[in-house]
Amino acid sequence: MSFIVKPSQLRDPAKP
Repeated sequence: MSFIVKPSQLRDPAKP
């Protein structure tokens, strides 16, 4: 992946 995503974003991408 060209970007790093946090676990919290994977669970709730709509939430900050």
